[in-house]
Amino acid sequence: MIADWVAGRRTETSFRGPALAMVQSGQSELIGQLELGDNGADLVEFVCGVAPHQRGHGYASAAVVSLARWLLQGGLAMEIELRIGEHSIASQRAVAKAGSLAAGTVVSHAPATGAS
Repeated sequence: MIADWVAGRRTETSFRGPALAMVQSGQSELIGQLELGDNGADLVEFVCGVAPHQRGHGYASAAVVSLARWLLQGGLAMEIELRIGEHSIASQRAVAKAGSLAAGTVVSHAPATGAS
């Protein structure tokens, strides 16, 4: 993943977007991370991960709301996609708490290699 980000910074082919760190204001302890990906046609996919000892405090919901607001209101995306495992109940709850609606189930995908 790091090599992919470095390639993107060099304007070479990159399959992942930027990664953002989640920290509390004025603190340095890492709470989690957000990764952005361009899925084309004004669709941005993002992945949110929260450190195990930081879960259950609403950080994922707050991050989803903040990032979605920034992307949509800033005109950087028209639609946002979050992919959550069907057995990841905590993630499903966090996204629902943020006001997102389930749009469907992914039944097929290409690995993050750039292939389609």
